[in-house]
Amino acid sequence: SEQATDTPVNPPVETEASADLAISAVASAYDPFGDGVENDESIYAVVDGDRSSSWETETYPSPLEETKEGVGIVLEPARPVGAVEIVGTPGTRFTIRWSLVVADTPDAWERIGSGQLLTGTTRIDVADRDAGYWLIWFTSLPERPDGSYGATIDEIRLLP
Repeated sequence: SEQATDTPVNPPVETEASADLAISAVASAYDPFGDGVENDESIYAVVDGDRSSSWETETYPSPLEETKEGVGIVLEPARPVGAVEIVGTPGTRFTIRWSLVVADTPDAWERIGSGQLLTGTTRIDVADRDAGYWLIWFTSLPERPDGSYGATIDEIRLLP
């Protein structure tokens, strides 16, 4: 069986050009190991092109990995994707996965790469896929000043 290799995460970059190139996508929360919802009412904020709006994970009293395997965002892009840019809480660890269908568990998705959100924009180049879904699967959330754990995602841009 083929082993997935991690795609290196490039240093944070801020470019207006990438915002102009962003591929429109439908976003939905993905919580297969919880109650099936994760602040779904604000999930559109990650693909609305406005960094002042955001989506937050639920607040966890202990590290996410002690509670469940993770939580994520499913993206259905309008065209093929060559890179993913994420703006959110630094220290949030994630994997990027792809599938032709919205699979029941993250392990059923093809693992494309992984990384940790940095200050600014974190970008991962991915192999083009003609159709299907992308999963940003958060596996570790940073500790907040009040001792709880969680992350805020301001924007996810899918680029050609």
